[in-house]
Amino acid sequence: MAESRAVEVVINRWLPYWAVLQADFFQVIRGWVWRTWVAVCLLATACWLVYRLGAHKEAGLVQEASVFLTQLVRWILTGSVGLVVILAAGAISSERGTLADSILSRGISRRQYYLGKFHARLGAVLCGFFLISILATILGQFFLREDLDLKGCLVATWEVGMLLAALVSIGVMVSAILNNTLVGIMALWLAVYGGGAVLSLVPGIVPQLNLVWNRIPYVIKGHYSLSNLGEITVFSLIICVLTSLFGMMYFSRRDV
Repeated sequence: MAESRAVEVVINRWLPYWAVLQADFFQVIRGWVWRTWVAVCLLATACWLVYRLGAHKEAGLVQEASVFLTQLVRWILTGSVGLVVILAAGAISSERGTLADSILSRGISRRQYYLGKFHARLGAVLCGFFLISILATILGQFFLREDLDLKGCLVATWEVGMLLAALVSIGVMVSAILNNTLVGIMALWLAVYGGGAVLSLVPGIVPQLNLVWNRIPYVIKGHYSLSNLGEITVFSLIICVLTSLFGMMYFSRRDV
């Protein structure tokens, strides 16, 4: 008789986390909100580029790529905040009806579920934003007057991306606290604008968002400061860590 050999089974404790992350990430990028956001931003980029090229061809006006990219980033960021709020605020609250029976009863902890949802929404938002930014930079550099600095464009993209990451983190936390998605969206809007107004009253402690906004034209030309970049990065990371810990701890103790 052949000797029976014991088979060592390796248990991956983070497998449920990866399953939630992958499923939610692909669900977001296949949804109409994410696709509409990316499609509208790309369409706006193409239309604004055609307008700039028309002004250059017909009137002979010099069209600098930095001006094109600055205005485009501001418009895209202004319009993207609303869709990012919807994506983040509906991360957990939109599944309240089937959360306990269909998901949390299948061997996944609430902390892993929260982290999977948070990282999926964060990855989807940042992938969409970086895709739009990279395409806009390439088009502006290729068709218009080349006055862009590659490192400056990367720094500007990183700064805005970090602010979006903080917004997503706050949104997922609100989604874990509130049961209603619509109420979560309203609460997140109040937190964004109310928090921005409060932060504007404490200069010197946190990065001023209006200064970040006004520095974009200079940053993409290469006139940036590593200290400012570090402040925005550290500030955003602190917001992400604190809101994630609070949301995860609250969600792990509440009824669903």
